[in-house]
Amino acid sequence: MRPQDIKMTAYHEAGHAFVGLHYSDVLDPIHKATIIPRGQALGMVQHLPIDDKVSITLDEVRANLSMYLAGRASEEVFFGAKKITTGAEGDIAMATRLARYSITTAGLSEKIGLVAVNQANTFGQKVALENAAEKTAEAVDNEIRNWLDVAHKDAKNLIAKNKAKVEKLALALLDKETLTGDEIKEIIFDKKSAVKKTTAKPDKKTGKKSNAKK
Repeated sequence: MRPQDIKMTAYHEAGHAFVGLHYSDVLDPIHKATIIPRGQALGMVQHLPIDDKVSITLDEVRANLSMYLAGRASEEVFFGAKKITTGAEGDIAMATRLARYSITTAGLSEKIGLVAVNQANTFGQKVALENAAEKTAEAVDNEIRNWLDVAHKDAKNLIAKNKAKVEKLALALLDKETLTGDEIKEIIFDKKSAVKKTTAKPDKKTGKKSNAKK
């Protein structure tokens, strides 16, 4: 990878990690963040589910959307709109799928209401319901765009307001390449790891000092 790609990836993943931790009350805890490429992914922030979820709340959907779009938002905050990259391709796809499902299938949109706009046919593909008007499809597209715009704005505002912390996280990723969830918390919340210190204590018999763990 080119140095500029590595740097961009670090800031991209730092954005994901920061927003993910910001919404830690509803999102799964972060296991690690890395800028080591795997397959087509230049880096990733990995979450570990603490239980098996059969459904998610609207708050969780909104938080996930902000987290998905936080990588692109971070690129914009630190490098400007003209320097954004294609690295958010997968994030945008996941955000779009989640928003579309929430709006057209799960009935989570007030504007669209409690109606299934899509259904699965015999081949497992999504097709519009026969009684869905063209206006309904247009309304769905506008609502999806609105949800993603709101999530992107939220992520961008969070990163801009906490720019120093996100940059500190990005620099740590550039230095170590991989950070654990605990290390990410320490950096963002500015807490040092609990390290056992040694202090010299005199030996009762010899009077000489020896190291003892404190």
